[in-house]
Amino acid sequence: VSVNPVPTINVTPATVVRCLGVSGKLRAQSQIPGTISYPSGTLGISIPDDNATGINNSQLVSLPSGAIITNASVTLNINHTFMGDITINLKAPNGNTLNLFNQHGGSGNNLTNTVISSAGTTTLASGLYSVPNGNWTLALYDDAGSDVGSLVNWTLTISYVIQPAITWTPASGLFVDSAQTIAYTGTSVSEVFAAPATTTTYTATANQEGCTAIASGLASVNPLPASIDGPASVCAASSMTCTNTTGGGTWTSLHTDVA
Repeated sequence: VSVNPVPTINVTPATVVRCLGVSGKLRAQSQIPGTISYPSGTLGISIPDDNATGINNSQLVSLPSGAIITNASVTLNINHTFMGDITINLKAPNGNTLNLFNQHGGSGNNLTNTVISSAGTTTLASGLYSVPNGNWTLALYDDAGSDVGSLVNWTLTISYVIQPAITWTPASGLFVDSAQTIAYTGTSVSEVFAAPATTTTYTATANQEGCTAIASGLASVNPLPASIDGPASVCAASSMTCTNTTGGGTWTSLHTDVA
């Protein structure tokens, strides 16, 4: 039985206030985090002494569709009587190789549950992450004679996020550009520009393999002010009365004798 995680989603701002005919941006954010480990199990593979070919061991990684790696770590257990002889590399499915360990430790023995991670001083570079699925290969070699050892086991741990598809309803009054030239047609987008004729609640739905979550944003529409009622012109030394039919606002004039 495969259990898919339920996404979370939020829309910002919760309310966008705008005048009729002007668009306001609504943005939905949704991510599903995950972490998965690939332990090698007990290996006990001997590391050839003073041999640049060394040994390789691979883990087949299969992350969910759409997963984006955010960080990774390698946990190492190696028995060796002179760690200063050992070089360790990690090769990703995209073909890039990162050196994890380069003859550190001098005459010290062994690596025991040693973790090299994205948060460490020696980081796992993001250049490895572009192709998450496939074989991740650990390669070790011993470049000096006399001391021997073995790869006991190793574990690759990958953290990732999935960005679910996001759709908006209703589509009426939504655009994918602030100039309102391209209408929203129901495709997956995280941002839309709302320009409805009346105040409208828009719902964003995040969908990851049938598991959904919703959040809403309100596009509040303020009406344009009504026109001012009054005569178009008056004779000199006469008075006129103008009425603001909507109330509120301020009066201004280019003439100082208007009160």
